[in-house]
Amino acid sequence: MKKRILSILLTLCMVLMLVPATAFAETLIGDIDRDGDVTVKDAVCLQNYLDGLISFTDEEFLVADFNGDGRVNYTDLTELQSYLDFMESSLAITVDGFEVGKTPNDITYSFESTIPGIEFSEDDITRIGWHKYVFDGSNYIWANIPNTNVFEAGASYHILMDLDNKGLDMAPAVTVNGKTPEYCAIATSNGVPIQLLIACTLGTPA
Repeated sequence: MKKRILSILLTLCMVLMLVPATAFAETLIGDIDRDGDVTVKDAVCLQNYLDGLISFTDEEFLVADFNGDGRVNYTDLTELQSYLDFMESSLAITVDGFEVGKTPNDITYSFESTIPGIEFSEDDITRIGWHKYVFDGSNYIWANIPNTNVFEAGASYHILMDLDNKGLDMAPAVTVNGKTPEYCAIATSNGVPIQLLIACTLGTPA
């Protein structure tokens, strides 16, 4: 019986040794140098490969195929560089008029985009919602407020904003009045990106 168990264990060990290490590792497409992130160093690696200066292992070839077409060529390099440019881009939203005594109806919104070829304006807003942090008798909650409610001193407020995604399938780095939103993501419908959703706490009005 002991010999049978040892035989089974030995066979199992041999099978595990035959399984490629990549089967256990998380594959991040574009992370050619395997440092856990996609950076300009990966673009340099890909450029060197395409120039014939270095060769790729099977694993490196797999993650260098940025567009997933089974080949590694200059198309992958172009898309990788476009991805890196996008990751460095940002969208700064300014909420003007968030002041004591004013209302959500008094507020205007301006946008400053560094996303290549994409600009935003108030016309791209599909929905705005304002909430106030209140005590409901047992807990503090975010309660929806009408657009005619006056902002009060010493109260915390939260804004929900939906924007036309302008063709983006990935959310850029966003700030609202200089603050990083608690939530920022691209919403989809039947797998198609449709909106950029932003939720941010602005705190007490000025």
